[in-house]
Amino acid sequence: MFSITRYLTGVAVLCIATASVAQAGELEIKVGNVEATAGGEVEVPITVKGGKGVEGLQFVLTFDDKVLKHESVDAGEIAGAADVDAKERETGAIRVAMIPEKTIDSDGQLLVAKFKVLGESGSKSAIELSEVRAWEFGSEAPLEMLVSAESGEVTVIGKGLPVNLTAIIVGALAFLLLLLLIARRGGGKAPANS
Repeated sequence: MFSITRYLTGVAVLCIATASVAQAGELEIKVGNVEATAGGEVEVPITVKGGKGVEGLQFVLTFDDKVLKHESVDAGEIAGAADVDAKERETGAIRVAMIPEKTIDSDGQLLVAKFKVLGESGSKSAIELSEVRAWEFGSEAPLEMLVSAESGEVTVIGKGLPVNLTAIIVGALAFLLLLLLIARRGGGKAPANS
């Protein structure tokens, strides 16, 4: 079975073994700062700048497991139909490896980490990146990119209205609007006979 993590680890070994002096470009990877509703789900964007040429990426994403529960890591808008492998390394830590559908040629949202929110309103969880490595696969040998990483944070806010309560409020407002329209038209009375 094909494992992206093993593949990228092999690429890293190949990079070291070739002792190439060549260096690929620089990549900035950043985790977004987002607010999440207690008891809900949250999508945390992982963006890149200087990502032109990225053909492989791996990192460890850590978070507070009392505040968030990892659900998935999916390809973002610039990654196309990427192969993404996200495995829980330990509680509160996920190893992520990604090979994009095609070479990345722009800046933007590379991945989206999805979490279930366990924390109460006011709690926070840092979303930290570590062990970040990225590669360009040139014609001769893979070139490892210089990477700078910026962590993000999820802040939990109060719970939203339950769906059934929201539906009741919307229904009541629609009913009041209907009553107002009927009242403006004369209460729906039949025209008087002359």
